[in-house]
Amino acid sequence: MKQKPAPAYSFGFTAQGLGVRHAQTFATIFLASGDWKTAKATALAQNAFRQERKTSLNRLEGEIRLRLQTLTPAELQSLAEGDSTSARILALLAVFKRYRFIRDFAETALRPKLSGFDTEV
Repeated sequence: MKQKPAPAYSFGFTAQGLGVRHAQTFATIFLASGDWKTAKATALAQNAFRQERKTSLNRLEGEIRLRLQTLTPAELQSLAEGDSTSARILALLAVFKRYRFIRDFAETALRPKLSGFDTEV
């Protein structure tokens, strides 16, 4: 049921920020159905992300779904039901899993800075 890993450097993240609330909404819809196709149809039919244009809704749904498909069932459950801090962490985890470019940047540029308590990037 898991999607194949994204290409090495997919740039779909440029269409959307972290999208914590959207991720929580979509995770809730998915957990209710247990099926990605049904969740997609429901999210689009209900305009779950409150987009004015159908093209924006489709693009946003696709990006959020691809991110969430990288998470485990337990992670999806925690995202849907967790507090805002947990949701942000899990949304970021989904971004790291989906977009290798962002994960690589965090590992090579940000990790050493955080390890040395250097807050300037």
